[in-house]
Amino acid sequence: MNNISIVGRLTKDVTIAQVGESWVIRGTVADNYYKPKAEDKTGVNFVGFSRFVRNEPQENFLSRLKKGSSIAIVGRLEVNERKDEKTGTTYQNLSVLVNDMTTFSPGSLENSNSDHTHSETTTTAHTSPVQSEASMAAAVTETDDVAEEELPF
Repeated sequence: MNNISIVGRLTKDVTIAQVGESWVIRGTVADNYYKPKAEDKTGVNFVGFSRFVRNEPQENFLSRLKKGSSIAIVGRLEVNERKDEKTGTTYQNLSVLVNDMTTFSPGSLENSNSDHTHSETTTTAHTSPVQSEASMAAAVTETDDVAEEELPF
């Protein structure tokens, strides 16, 4: 199963573009992590994402997707490749195709020990090709009788 969850802050305002009859929201999340053996002890991953929606995103929704906003994304990790025509070098980039996005009230991540963390889940339409949780759960229960030696890992 290809499923990733990332919580962090937007590095800049998201962009929106119309693609056929759908819309795509694109952005980058900065995700801090701990490096115990490094001198500075912290690192940052910058993860690009795309979220496809059926209807044009509303301004009140986009207003929560500004530089520095706290956000959680859940989706499928994808590898994108491009080839530099001049050098022939192939570059790979990881990004997330989002199927669920949550924005947090200002300061709520810093106060995450509180029992009253406020969050707002986006109400965008679900148009990405990622399976719903119910269909994935059904697929898992259908494979429960697989012998251990048949598993690929």
